[in-house]
Parts: sequence; structure tokens; C-alpha cells
Amino acid sequence: MTSGATLLMQFGAAQQRLDAALAALDADAILMAAGDMHEASVALSAPGAWHDAGDISAAIAGALARIESCRLRVMFLADHGARAVDDLTRRGASPLRWRPDRCA
Repeated sequence: MTSGATLLMQFGAAQQRLDAALAALDADAILMAAGDMHEASVALSAPGAWHDAGDISAAIAGALARIESCRLRVMFLADHGARAVDDLTRRGASPLRWRPDRCA
């Protein structure tokens, strides 16, 4: 079984990878880093991995919010990229695509 300190270090490393991916605006890297952060959060929240520390639960709650934020950023980047391609091909601006986070 992995120690709590090791799991906490893995969680911190996953956060750093996510920050780097967000800074680069690389959609693939953002999704991969968000997945890594999710795995690190699950491992950190496993029973017996760490004693019920308030700072750990706050870090996990913050991680889940960041993962959702990353999903929305990737969808924004995809929309922005599609519009840029449409503009470059001179077809004009594309209509807004349906997404589950947009109210129609």
C-alpha cells in the first residue's frame, strides 16, 4: 500500500502537470493532466490512504472543481478552433454548436 505522503506528492505532481498544460493551452495535455489529477484524487481519498485531515478533503474538493473547469476550457478551445478554421476557409463564422453546458 502506498503511504499517504507519497500519495500527497503524486497529487501535487498531478496539479503541476495540469498547471503546465493550462498555461500551454494544449487541449490534449489538459485532458490527460485532468485525468491524472482525477486518479491522484481517487487514490488520495481511498479509505486508509490518509487519516481524515481537513486539508486533504479541501484539496480533493478543489481538485474536482479544477477538473470540471478544465473540461469547460477544452470545450471552449474546441469551439474557438472550429470557428478559426471556418474563418480561415472563408465559409464565414460557424453557428454555435449545441453543448450540454449551453442553454438553448
